[in-house]
Amino acid sequence: MIKKGYPISILLGSISPRRHQLIGALGVPVRIIDPIVDEPEPNFNESPNSYCERMALLKFESIKHLLFPSECLVTADTVVSLNDQILGKPKTQLEAEFMLKSLRNKTHKVSTAVVVSTLFKNKIQRSVKVTNVSMRNYSDLEIDDYINSGDYKDKAGAYSIQNKSFNLSGSFDGCYTSVVGLPLCDVTGMLIKEGFNLPRISCNKGLDNSNKLWI
Repeated sequence: MIKKGYPISILLGSISPRRHQLIGALGVPVRIIDPIVDEPEPNFNESPNSYCERMALLKFESIKHLLFPSECLVTADTVVSLNDQILGKPKTQLEAEFMLKSLRNKTHKVSTAVVVSTLFKNKIQRSVKVTNVSMRNYSDLEIDDYINSGDYKDKAGAYSIQNKSFNLSGSFDGCYTSVVGLPLCDVTGMLIKEGFNLPRISCNKGLDNSNKLWI
């Protein structure tokens, strides 16, 4: 149920299949637009949290003019960092190998920034969720197999936590869906403030193969 005069659907500023799957699980109609922006390098001494928030805002600004009155705009950006050094999306297999070897048997941070707004309130909500992820002491052979699978492509830090075939991560402390690309715990709270009647979702929820939320 949506309150009268409030948005009834979501404009997702992302073509990430992972974000689409996550927000689609909320049961709200979703329209997808690719926020084509040039992602600049981090500024000198810019923190991972500040950088991903800046990127989410850039995406928001690039498509906000396409927002319909019936929609709520959601944009996001995810950053992987090790000792405050940002690891972006690898452009080559060598970069992916370097990142995975750097992360091996260590704990790093995954920060996901979210920006939410509607035409009704003309006010931006923003949040940054940080999750600690500990990687296994995987072998060089496992790295080679993972890279050859191609799953490293378009992934911050060169890996996806949801890939159960390789299970590069050993454990995490924080929000699982944030590491995947969209912290549903934060997003649902922000959408509720915009007028959506949604259940609040805990940080440790994920998706099963049928796209249903599970704890």
